[in-house]
Amino acid sequence: MSDALQTDNLISIPAATIAAIHRAVANDLDPTGGAELLRQIGLQMGPALHDHFWDWVAESRMAVPTEPGNFGFEDFWRRLSDFFDYLGFGTLGIEQLHPAVFALSSSDWIEGEVADNGHQGCQLTTGVLAGFLRKVADRDLAVLEVECRGTGDDQCRFLAGSADALQQVFERMQLGSAYAEAVANLG
Repeated sequence: MSDALQTDNLISIPAATIAAIHRAVANDLDPTGGAELLRQIGLQMGPALHDHFWDWVAESRMAVPTEPGNFGFEDFWRRLSDFFDYLGFGTLGIEQLHPAVFALSSSDWIEGEVADNGHQGCQLTTGVLAGFLRKVADRDLAVLEVECRGTGDDQCRFLAGSADALQQVFERMQLGSAYAEAVANLG
């Protein structure tokens, strides 16, 4: 069997499958190990979704460029939000918080919506976004979830940026800073 990804093959699964995956992982692993496994699964999914995104753009007959470098900033993020909504994940908004960090937010993100007891955040999505964005940027990027509907927040919110910048944000949050303050204090 070839290692090549076939972006023309797409499956649909019920949203409750994500909750089932969370429960299965939680049954067999400690919370930290479970979260890491979900992120790793998402990280492996991200590049395939990236490839499928560009096929989707090309096949949608939208009067837009089909190469990453030819998209304007706003158009790219609008199309990406449309794509994730088309797949059933939900819509995404973007906000530049710092030259090194931007936020992706959603009030209808499915992983946060199907959360049940013991939900530890949108770990699968964190990996998916990291894998996807790494391929877009062609460099190492990290993603950190800072708000989650599944844990009682109004939205799911993910910070994306360099691994170094997000490590600094994470460390400041561990010391009690709010994420907005931690981002604002980046060098």
